[in-house]
Amino acid sequence: MKIIILGGAGFLGVSLAQLLKSNGKEVVVVDSKSRLKKNKQYLNNIVSLPMDFPEIDLSFLNQLFDQGDQLVHMACTTNPNKSMKNIKFDASSNIIPSIEIFSLAVKNKLDKIVFTSSGGTVYGNCQSKIIKENEDKNPISAYGVSKLAIENYLNVITMGSETNGVSLRVGNPFGSYQLKGTTIGAIAAFMNFTQNNQQINIYGDGSIVRDYIYIDDVSNAFLYSLNHKNLHGTFNIGSGIGFSINEILALIKEILNIDQKIAFHKSRQFDVPRIILDASKFKQKTNWKPKITVKNGIELIWKDLQNELVMN
Repeated sequence: MKIIILGGAGFLGVSLAQLLKSNGKEVVVVDSKSRLKKNKQYLNNIVSLPMDFPEIDLSFLNQLFDQGDQLVHMACTTNPNKSMKNIKFDASSNIIPSIEIFSLAVKNKLDKIVFTSSGGTVYGNCQSKIIKENEDKNPISAYGVSKLAIENYLNVITMGSETNGVSLRVGNPFGSYQLKGTTIGAIAAFMNFTQNNQQINIYGDGSIVRDYIYIDDVSNAFLYSLNHKNLHGTFNIGSGIGFSINEILALIKEILNIDQKIAFHKSRQFDVPRIILDASKFKQKTNWKPKITVKNGIELIWKDLQNELVMN
C-alpha cells in the first residue's frame, strides 16, 4: 500500500507520514524543495519528492499516481488572513490545481483521496452550539469558500468512479511541530511568546471559541480514513469541546507558571466567533475518538519546548 501525501512536509503532513510509516505503510511525501529541506530531519526515513504547489507537474504526478494506491491532499497556499488580502489568488492557486490533482487520481484509479478541509472556516457564523456536517455553510473568509468548493469538486470528480473521496473538516490542530516553522497554531505561538516574555497579540476580546485537537488525534483520524475501505463523504474531526482564547491563555499560564504580556486589538472580520465540531458521524463510521485533552496537549508541548524538540 503506497500512500502519497501532497503538501506533506508541514505540520500535519510530517505527523501523518511518521504515523503511517510506523504502521507499515509505504509513504511518499511530495512538497516544495524548500519545505522538504527545512524539515528533512523529520522525514529522513521517508521517501520525499520535490514538486511545487500550485505549479504542479502533471506528468510527474501521473507517473507517481500510476504507482500509488491512496492520496492525501494537504497542499494549500493560504490561510484565512492571507486569503482575504488576495481572494483571486486564493481561488486560482487552490481550487484549480486541486481539480487537476483529483482528476488525475481518479484517472489512475487510486482507491482513496483524502482532502484536508477546514472545520474552523467552512461553516461561518452558526447558531448551533455544536456543529454537525449538515449545518448551513456560510464561510466568511475566502479560505473557507475555497475549502468548501474543493470538497464539492472532490465529490463530483469521484462520483461513479473507483475512487472514494473523503474530506476531513479538521478543527484547530495543535502540537509541538508548530513551535517553529509554521504560520498556524495559536497555542504553540502563545507558549513561545509566554516563555520568551514577548507580547501576545489578541484580536478581539479573547472570547473567540475554537475546537482545539491534538495533532496525534488528527493524524489517527487520517489513518482511520485511509484504512476504512469503503469510507467516503465529508466528516468533522474535532474534540467536541470548545475553549476561548482567554481560557487557553489561562491554561498556558497555569502550566508554564509564567506571567504573560497580552495586548488586545480590534477584532478581524474573518474570525468566526465560535466553532465546536460534532465528530460523531466519523466516530460511528470508524470507531475513532480523540484521546488527548487540551490540557494534556499543552503539557506535552511544554515538555518539548523545554527540551527544544521543535521543527526548525
